[in-house]
Amino acid sequence: MEKFFKWLGILTLILLSLPIVLVVFIIVIMGVAAVREEFIEKNKINYNITQKIYSDGRKTVESFGARKQFAILMFASGKEKTLKKRLSLYNRDEDESIERNIKCYKKISDFVYALGEKGYTKLNYETAEIIQSKNINDFSGEDQEIFNSLEKK
Repeated sequence: MEKFFKWLGILTLILLSLPIVLVVFIIVIMGVAAVREEFIEKNKINYNITQKIYSDGRKTVESFGARKQFAILMFASGKEKTLKKRLSLYNRDEDESIERNIKCYKKISDFVYALGEKGYTKLNYETAEIIQSKNINDFSGEDQEIFNSLEKK
């Protein structure tokens, strides 16, 4: 009878420690899976257009917005001695130029003010709102002061 109780005690210890070993094993496996998932996520190239992040290339003068959706790009044309450089306010998501041949621009808060061939341009790069006009009177008094300071440069 003594052997029975001895084996029963050993069996009880094994059965009680088995859930603990199982829980530790599950935690370790989950940790390894989480580290693996994080590694894969960090090294994954994301082609989802809604999460597009632009890296600035050599033609980018400055980028604007949380996703760098807007930029001032520099284009060069002509031969080396007669090289002409021009700046363009560009919407990368729409892949279109907002204003070509920018004479000067200024970034203030969430806005970019630019003078170019289309006249006066005010871009709110957080809301993607663009106001363009050849007439400075179409803008608020504060905007007019900013544009006037740009013209003096």
